[in-house]
Amino acid sequence: MKVIVLPNDLFYEKNNDDLDHLCTLKGRWMALVFISGILGVGCGLFGLLLSVTPYVGLSDYIAGIGHLGNWLIAFFIPLMILAAHALDKVGQIQKTIRINYCKKHGMRDEDC
Repeated sequence: MKVIVLPNDLFYEKNNDDLDHLCTLKGRWMALVFISGILGVGCGLFGLLLSVTPYVGLSDYIAGIGHLGNWLIAFFIPLMILAAHALDKVGQIQKTIRINYCKKHGMRDEDC
């Protein structure tokens, strides 16, 4: 049995002009936007709800529930920062896709 290894297939690097690669990246960053956004909002709301329980008197039944709420609120901030970063990346990828489309169709960069 013979194996043929072509150098172009072995060392193929994706560049920014590859539309399929850009669409895949955009999909991954969009998934990260939704996941971190939903988790962040969920942690924030649930953490706020749990943080209020000591003032209402419900923490007498479960010890440490107020601290859990504080930790969930602390996780809210990095998750929202991650969602904002991913949203910026999606915008950059959309801009790159639009510029590549304009170049393929003979338009100038100023027209895009």
